[in-house]
Amino acid sequence: MSGPKIFVVQLKQLIFTALFAILGVVLIISLICMFIPNKAKSVSSPITKLNSGIYTSSELLDNQVIDIEVKVSNNSIKSIDFRSLSAESQSFFPLLVPTMDTIESQLVTSQNIHKVKSDETNQQTAQFLLKGIQKALEKSQ
Repeated sequence: MSGPKIFVVQLKQLIFTALFAILGVVLIISLICMFIPNKAKSVSSPITKLNSGIYTSSELLDNQVIDIEVKVSNNSIKSIDFRSLSAESQSFFPLLVPTMDTIESQLVTSQNIHKVKSDETNQQTAQFLLKGIQKALEKSQ
């Protein structure tokens, strides 16, 4: 009645099918990894275990050394300031002092460096200062 059916599958079709199957699996795995929350990133606890003292960090800004000083007492940040900021640096970088004042007020109240917010006008300056503050705080742990 009906004879055997013979399917002809070309090697090119097999390669394309395998390639799309592998790409599909990689896409599914990457989507799963993106949407599963990472517990290490979601932790935003305040800075803990700080030793009392005055800690400094030196940052290089346009061939000028900027020293950032962080005062820690009783496991909390008390103040952040510049150590001997020259008038030349203040005139070349007018956003340094107001940005430091803003960061200091936010950091002293929140005690969490990840909660510090900056304006769009001084975002690069804030990132520069936060990097120096972070280095000084790492010395206090």
